[in-house]
Amino acid sequence: MHFSSCLSADAVVFMSLHPSSQPWARQEHSLIEVLRGQVHEEIMRYDCVLAKFLSTNSIEWEAIVAEHRGDLTQGFFRHLNNMTEAGASDPETQEKFRNMATMVMAMVEMHDQAGKDQRAMELAADSLADILQADSLDEADRRMDELAASGGLDPAMMLTMAKAWMSVKESPYTKDEVKEVMFHLYLKSRETAAAQQPPEVRILKHLLTLPEGAEMHEGIEDAFTEGDLSGDEALDFLTTSPARLLRTVEAVLSAYQTQRGKHTLLGETAGLMNPEVIRKLKYIEGYVRKHYT
Repeated sequence: MHFSSCLSADAVVFMSLHPSSQPWARQEHSLIEVLRGQVHEEIMRYDCVLAKFLSTNSIEWEAIVAEHRGDLTQGFFRHLNNMTEAGASDPETQEKFRNMATMVMAMVEMHDQAGKDQRAMELAADSLADILQADSLDEADRRMDELAASGGLDPAMMLTMAKAWMSVKESPYTKDEVKEVMFHLYLKSRETAAAQQPPEVRILKHLLTLPEGAEMHEGIEDAFTEGDLSGDEALDFLTTSPARLLRTVEAVLSAYQTQRGKHTLLGETAGLMNPEVIRKLKYIEGYVRKHYT
């Protein structure tokens, strides 16, 4: 028996004129409304996280990643990409969003890799506990330096520091003095870890901040020139060789290409990485090969 035969003639006519009044149509409409609400809620959540990144100094972004890792999904980066495309009329805004996407994706990947090693995370927690038990800030700094000297400022420790800082920063029950100490230790861990990076990495980061052309060429030449340490100022001159810098550039580009298409967050969002950075890396590679090899 056809479903309509169970209804009165008037009901059949009414439902044919008003399809949305049919039970299955109402269910479909309700489902659409639920999905629409979920999408709206998701976008609102992404916007809140995005606003936090934009309103916070980039030196604290690792801590934001640690706090909001669950929200930093492919959907978040697609939303960020949409925001970038929407800012086509404002190149400065586009550049800001592209730089953010590049940095945050790298931080997410490091966060995930560090979190996989449970033993390393346990050791990092023990190391942080030891630092926090110091009798003074100077003593805490000394313990941090000792940890760095022994290779203890690894990704697991950096992730632990980021989580610890964000937990006290966001807590309304933590005293300001405690927040100040934790922020000091968080910054010191980052600065110390950055200083331990290979010279080629630090040089490359600097070169990427320079515009292509004469200024970048001068920066590349400086990178291959031994610094003059005479004089009153103790300057931190970083030098390397063309071969070592090229190996670093090639490693970064290779990692980028390898990740593209892989079923990982970094792989599936690699296309959103700042094309300006990739283009500059290729420019540096070509210039060094042409003039220094």
